[in-house]
Amino acid sequence: MELDDKIISSSNELVDETNESKEIERISEKSSSEQDEKSESSSDFDETLDEISEDVPPSFDEQRNLRESSTNFRPRSNSPQNLHKSQNQTVESASEKKVKKIITRILFGFVMMLAFGIIIWSGHLYVCMLVLFLQCMVFNEMVSVRYNLAKDKAIPLFRTLQYGWFAIAVFYIYGDFLHEFVKMHRELVWLAPITNWLAGISFGMYCCIFVLSVLTLKKGFYRYQVGQLTWTIVTICMIVAQLKFVAHNIFSGLFWFFFPCSLVIFNDIFAYICGMTLGRKIINAPFLKISPNKTWEGFIGAMICTVIFAYFLSGYLSKFEWFVCPVERLTLGLVGDESHLHCTPDSVFQAREIKLPETVTKYLNFEYIEAMPIQIHSVIMASFVGLIAPFGGFWASAIKRTYGIKDFDSIIPGHGGVTDRMDCQFITALFVSVYYRTLIKTHLVNVESLIAQASLLTNQEVEELIEALKGL
Repeated sequence: MELDDKIISSSNELVDETNESKEIERISEKSSSEQDEKSESSSDFDETLDEISEDVPPSFDEQRNLRESSTNFRPRSNSPQNLHKSQNQTVESASEKKVKKIITRILFGFVMMLAFGIIIWSGHLYVCMLVLFLQCMVFNEMVSVRYNLAKDKAIPLFRTLQYGWFAIAVFYIYGDFLHEFVKMHRELVWLAPITNWLAGISFGMYCCIFVLSVLTLKKGFYRYQVGQLTWTIVTICMIVAQLKFVAHNIFSGLFWFFFPCSLVIFNDIFAYICGMTLGRKIINAPFLKISPNKTWEGFIGAMICTVIFAYFLSGYLSKFEWFVCPVERLTLGLVGDESHLHCTPDSVFQAREIKLPETVTKYLNFEYIEAMPIQIHSVIMASFVGLIAPFGGFWASAIKRTYGIKDFDSIIPGHGGVTDRMDCQFITALFVSVYYRTLIKTHLVNVESLIAQASLLTNQEVEELIEALKGL
């Protein structure tokens, strides 16, 4: 009986609790609905108040505050006058920067030309040193384009190997020139047995650097290492191989070095001038996508001006023995004094009457002109400089665009790096070397070189040579 009473009481308590919970839910719903109604009414009241406030005029204090705030407020970007003023300031700052850059470029251009003139005056050996220095600078800038610090640190001796390849190539090129120069001069022929070993030493160093390059290949970096090595070899071909005969040009007469360098510099200057003054005014078509700032007017105008400049410059330089005479000895002294260098100028530097082609004479009243043969050759060389050499600069522009750089370096203010100034010189130097050996100096043998070579012969070979000479 007691058990039944407990069960009934517990069930009653459970029912009471259920009813309480229902009542609590009902009260909470009612309160929430009241709150919603209040919020809606308050929002309606706020909206109504806003509408009323729009119609009610501001008080005196409010009007004064509004006047003060409007006085302090200055329209900036939304004002057409200020917008036009800011645009003018931007244009002026851009033009000022451009003028400043041009002045800096001109100033350091004159500094470089002055330094170049001093080295030319100093002597042939110093000019060779200048070329070697420029080759080193250009190589450093070119390999730095693809430099990856994180990867290069993880690869042993990688940067050392790059410069090792370059050093061996330079050693071979200049060693080969030295050996040829020694064999062609009696005063230096005693060095021939020593310089004869330079090629063998170069090959030995090449074998060492080749084996070491393979041994340092590291797993996980094969693609990067092979790509960098290929880039290094291509760079060496462009910088060192193209200048294989530049030392021959210098010692055959400074004319064959100074003249083509001057043509490239002049062509570069007048390409800029013609492009600035006539660009896209005659020919609106784009010139090259690689260099969108280049124009047809600048390209064609520079070539015409360079041809005219070359004709007169070659005639002027031909008057100086310092430029036209070849070198017979090596010296580190400052030999700018022309008394140290005398020769009978080559026939190409001597004025004569030159018959013009019939295709030209039919439009003229004369058939002959008095000029130096070098002036005719200079027109051909200038045509090459104006037509082909600029593509060295376009190639450099393609490299810079590929790797997202504006200049190869900033060592020369207003000009960039050494590569930015030498990009057209390499192929020009190679052309002049080929042109000189093909059309100017068709035979490289002279009495001096024959005597020097004969001094290396044995007594029996000398007797045979004398008998052979008697039979000529």
